[in-house]
Amino acid sequence: MQYSKSLRQVHRSAIGMMVLTSLHHGYGAIIYQSHFRLHVLLVSIPVIILLAALYYAMIRATAGRWLWWAYLGLVTLIPLAGIGLFEGLYNHAVKNLLYFLGLPIPVFDRLFPPPTYEKPNNVIFELTGILQALLVLPLAGAMTGLFKARRNHDQPVS
Repeated sequence: MQYSKSLRQVHRSAIGMMVLTSLHHGYGAIIYQSHFRLHVLLVSIPVIILLAALYYAMIRATAGRWLWWAYLGLVTLIPLAGIGLFEGLYNHAVKNLLYFLGLPIPVFDRLFPPPTYEKPNNVIFELTGILQALLVLPLAGAMTGLFKARRNHDQPVS
């Protein structure tokens, strides 16, 4: 069933994004001695638990519209927009691009103010940050497949 496959892909991508961001921020807290980065765990761990609970409720019973929209709303707000687009794309991909293109440091520091942001100086930290942006692509693709499968009535409608 295409719906089940698409839902499973969305779930794996969303959980993967949240696990990656947990590891990325934990690593950043250690290497930069900046414990404020651990605040992400206060979001990522509950989101992982909530996504898992919603997912299992959806596959174990006929999913009502509210359950489906709650799940997709959470995936869209946190893993896709919050982590993938803001954290991954802006905080890392754009930051690295502008830094290595030679944006003047005063302008760079206004866009990415220290100590919240670090200038690129740790390959693992920056690559795991950029990977968050790259994971938006499979997540968005899986979500598109899920919407198509639902529109084609390839899932229980309630």
